[in-house]
Amino acid sequence: MSSAPNSRSDLPNGVLALLFTDIEGSTALLHALGEVYPAQLEAHRRIMRAAFAAHNGTEVDTEGDAFFAVFRSVKSAVAAVIQAQRELHTHAWPQGHPLRVRMGLHCGEPALTGEGYVGVDLHRTARLMSAGHGGQVLLSGAAMVLAGDLLPGFELRDMGEHRLKDLPRLEPIFQLCIPDVPSEFPPLKTLDHRPHNLPSHLPPILGREQEVEALRGLLESGMRLTTLLGPGGTGKTRLALEIAASTLEMWEDGAFFVPLAPVPPPDATLSPKAVEDAITGAVARELGVRDDGSQSLQERLLTFLKARKMLLVLDNFEHLVGGAAIVARWLANCPELRIVATSRVPLHVGGEQEIQITPLALPQRKPLPDVATLSQYAAVALFIERARAVKPEFSVNEGNAPAIAEICVRLDGLPLALELAAARVKLLPPTTMLSRLEKSLSFLIGGPRDAAARQQTLRAAIGWSHDLIGEDEKRLFRRLGIFRGGFSFESAEQVCALPVGEGEGELDIFEGVSSLLDQSLLVRLDEVDGQPRFGMLETIREFALEKLDAAGEGLELRERHLEWCFGEANARNVEMRRDLRHALLIFEAEADNWRAAWNWSIGVRPVDALRLASSSPLLWNRSGGTSENYERLEASLRAAPDGDAKDRCRALQFLIQAERNRADWPTYNRHLAQLEDLSNKAQLPEFQAIALDQRMWDEVAEERNEIAFEQCKLVVELRRLAVIQAQEQGLGADEIERCQFELNDAMVLEVEILTKLERFDEAWTLMDECLAMKRAARDESGLTFVLYKYAQLLSDTGRVAESRPVFEEVVQRAEESGDRSLMLAWYRYDTALITLREGDPVRGRELVGGSYTVFKENAAQQGVIYTLHLFSFLLGLEGNWPMVALTLGAADAARGGPYPSDWEEILRAQENAARKALGTKEFEAQHTAGTKLTPQQAAEAALGSDSKN
Repeated sequence: MSSAPNSRSDLPNGVLALLFTDIEGSTALLHALGEVYPAQLEAHRRIMRAAFAAHNGTEVDTEGDAFFAVFRSVKSAVAAVIQAQRELHTHAWPQGHPLRVRMGLHCGEPALTGEGYVGVDLHRTARLMSAGHGGQVLLSGAAMVLAGDLLPGFELRDMGEHRLKDLPRLEPIFQLCIPDVPSEFPPLKTLDHRPHNLPSHLPPILGREQEVEALRGLLESGMRLTTLLGPGGTGKTRLALEIAASTLEMWEDGAFFVPLAPVPPPDATLSPKAVEDAITGAVARELGVRDDGSQSLQERLLTFLKARKMLLVLDNFEHLVGGAAIVARWLANCPELRIVATSRVPLHVGGEQEIQITPLALPQRKPLPDVATLSQYAAVALFIERARAVKPEFSVNEGNAPAIAEICVRLDGLPLALELAAARVKLLPPTTMLSRLEKSLSFLIGGPRDAAARQQTLRAAIGWSHDLIGEDEKRLFRRLGIFRGGFSFESAEQVCALPVGEGEGELDIFEGVSSLLDQSLLVRLDEVDGQPRFGMLETIREFALEKLDAAGEGLELRERHLEWCFGEANARNVEMRRDLRHALLIFEAEADNWRAAWNWSIGVRPVDALRLASSSPLLWNRSGGTSENYERLEASLRAAPDGDAKDRCRALQFLIQAERNRADWPTYNRHLAQLEDLSNKAQLPEFQAIALDQRMWDEVAEERNEIAFEQCKLVVELRRLAVIQAQEQGLGADEIERCQFELNDAMVLEVEILTKLERFDEAWTLMDECLAMKRAARDESGLTFVLYKYAQLLSDTGRVAESRPVFEEVVQRAEESGDRSLMLAWYRYDTALITLREGDPVRGRELVGGSYTVFKENAAQQGVIYTLHLFSFLLGLEGNWPMVALTLGAADAARGGPYPSDWEEILRAQENAARKALGTKEFEAQHTAGTKLTPQQAAEAALGSDSKN
């Protein structure tokens, strides 16, 4: 339970009485009471809160059935717990299911930070509470001294000194005995009443509450063998120790931790019997079972275990799995024995329950949560806790929060890595630490001296697993490091299976991946389209790439990976016309691989980097990555001035499209001139058409539609020449088909120009032809675009009511395909306009908001400005006239000119209505306020406004 969910100003400071409480056996009560439980939990909360309030207590936090409260004095806290326990005891709980609350009371001076209280006093209070039973109130020695004289009949019973989990010194404990409330309980649940060899002091475990609860439930249900699996550094050992300590009261004969890492890895000459003997020896040493010569040590240990109810924690079993049969023998002959093993591979013993231990929860980076929320993520909380252990004044603030979040993500949420990094805050602030981490993980050294050697550096933890696998597995492991973001069996076979050097055989990918999964060097990712995917944590991937380069295979594998990315881009470009949804699904799954290939090639193979960037811009646009890919295209053009003319033209094509949408006219004009010059010199009709198409729309913007129509006819002719050129050059069926599709798209744009010229009969004839061509070609993506133009033609020719269902179909088709490009934004935009014209503000608000979101994602400033026009229209229908004036002001300031001709009638009506509703003075005030906002700020304000006004 955290000390404060949010920053609070009402929390007292100084020496305080700290009270922790929770309901004993709440999980069992939940199952027993079912639907009745929430009401009983609420009754418990009312009783507790009434007691706090009656004695000037402050409730700091509550979570589930637990409370944390503070009091200015121990006397007040004692009075509160007396009142609470008496009322809990006399309350009419469901028959046979009373709620019994255990309470721990301590006195200390915790530090008060922006996130709440911190310090060892909180841990001491929590451990004190956990030592008690339901209905029992326990006080620490410090609290007892300050409790003062009690009324007659009350007693502070000395329970002796006890060892509490994670605390280094013995703690005197006293029980508060309350008249008319039961005061006899079983022995305290401290570390003194069960034999064990568990460490007396462990740092608090963070972010593993669910795992602890689940593992405890497994042990309580009778699970005999539970194996915690995961790569090095995930905190398997710490979790196993926590389970052993928290369940110690369950084991009459104790819980024992057996470290197996010191047992040398067996070589190939050792028999399974010898490995079993090594395991037996390690367990016997921890249990104090001696070899007295009367029988073998295996037999003597088995005899010892048969008679005991005991928990064994077998830590780091991975290098000894060849001797796992001894574990099966113990379980078969020792009915009260329970075993928790930690390993990077399963033991493959009958009845084994495998539990995959994943890294700690990570925050999202965009947008970054506020500081209070960020600190609640397990990975961040661990980093902060360990940083304060070496630098008590360390805190999270707006300045360092982004770096801390990025450090946690960079380290995959691995507890070991986070602890090693946090130890460095004495020397490096988070921002400096992050810059070093981005170059290498090698500086993460210097774990606790009492930790195993493999846990003192991150590399050693990974290396321990690597050293246990065979040579073929090592080859596959280092080669798979070339993939970033994951891979499938098929991609691994294409890139990694073939030999690199002479004398090598082809690798068995299926068996190799299965083995590396078992060794926790790979992780299973979410399936994509029903196909399994696998990947590496980034920390492990860096290790694999080091091994790849050390083996002299780095260049060969990176070249293979780059060629595989080219092949995938071409395949997805072909697929997206007929099945955009599936193409984007695969593309997005492999996007990190494209990024990795480009990041490598831009430095050493810039011409290939340009080729890769220009092979997939439409995929990036449709998946919502326009801005990211813009930077990649621009960098590729700079780096490869001698690149292939087609690749350079393709890059320029998508740059000018983005610049037009951003209203970056100087850059747009420069790049458009470059595209015209390059396409003319290289005689590339496809790109000559693209450049002329841009000029055509410039003419349309100036309402010179006759000129635009002549240009449009030339664009269509150039597209026909591109098809012929592709055929003559033997570019293949896919490329010829793509050029044909582009020709059809150009014909659709001719319909739009004909409409502007009011040549409607010609427009309808050509539209029917275009629809027929798209359907015949099964060009589903292109058909969506043509249907969009069909809906526009219906609207422009006065058939508005008929156009709306077609517009809605277009939006539905685009959304179902996964399209996140600007086309989706415009589809929603035009559908919203029709919807608002028909007086439907509810659906209109959905569409306007959806359109704005996609424009914003794609950094399309022109589109954002146009959504302000829609918002003004929408807000007028909703009667929100102040917001109408504000959005009009923001749009006016952003345009820097009069209303656009296609919007003038609507916007002028909105302005007049707003002036009438508000009065000229208020309208001008709101309008002026709008002019001071960016288009995004105004749109966000409109989006968040109350649709009911």
